[in-house]
Amino acid sequence: MKGSFIVFIVVGIATFLMFAIFIVYFVLIHRKKQLLHSIEKEKIKNEFKQTLLQSQLEIQEQTLKTISQEIHDNIGQSLSLAKLTLNTMLPIEDKRLKEKIINSKELVSKSIADLRDLSRSLDTDYVKEMGLQRAIEYELEIMHKTETIATRLIVEGNMIRLEKQISHEDYLNF
Repeated sequence: MKGSFIVFIVVGIATFLMFAIFIVYFVLIHRKKQLLHSIEKEKIKNEFKQTLLQSQLEIQEQTLKTISQEIHDNIGQSLSLAKLTLNTMLPIEDKRLKEKIINSKELVSKSIADLRDLSRSLDTDYVKEMGLQRAIEYELEIMHKTETIATRLIVEGNMIRLEKQISHEDYLNF
């Protein structure tokens, strides 16, 4: 009886150990699946954020392009017509009126140039064609002409050409 009791205890302990190992094995498999699931979930979340950011950038770019085109087409045409009308006025003997017409022509010409500059600065394709450094230099020149801010651009290192679009993370790490 003592021998069968020992066998019963050994079999019980072996069964208990196998059951414990079985439970630990399934817990480890479950944790591994949870970890893989959370990694996949984070990856999908990041891809979604990246896609959303890309969409936002494309919408913003298209909006700026549309605004630029509208400014150039509509307001530019009106100002050009006003300048053309001023240029077709007959020579006037009245010195004050002649001076006002000349000032109006200059003001319309300046408005057309400013409008062209604004339209170009909103057009992202223009910046792409011009290059980032030249676009910054151009904007600084405009600021310099106002004579309110002294500007200077210093570029160090080698110029690199960026791809059409860079990701948000790349931009932050740049």
